[in-house]
Amino acid sequence: MTEASINFGTGLSNAWSNVATFVPKFIVFLIILIVGYFIAKALARILSRILTRIGFDQLAERGGIKTARVSVLNRGLAGSRIAPGPA
Repeated sequence: MTEASINFGTGLSNAWSNVATFVPKFIVFLIILIVGYFIAKALARILSRILTRIGFDQLAERGGIKTARVSVLNRGLAGSRIAPGPA
């Protein structure tokens, strides 16, 4: 019986050790995830402002990118029940 109790105690000790090493790593993961989210959001806002200032929408329409993008999207929706949007 003493051997079984020793193994149980060792197992419990190992389990707590694993939890103790996992929790700090998980907290660092969450911090990196949150910081990365805010960095991506800020970059998206900055890029949106830059593209708006240079008139990227008008350039895309003149270059035919918008029409090509809509036609590709419409082809992708051909087999679905979603009606394609205006071109």
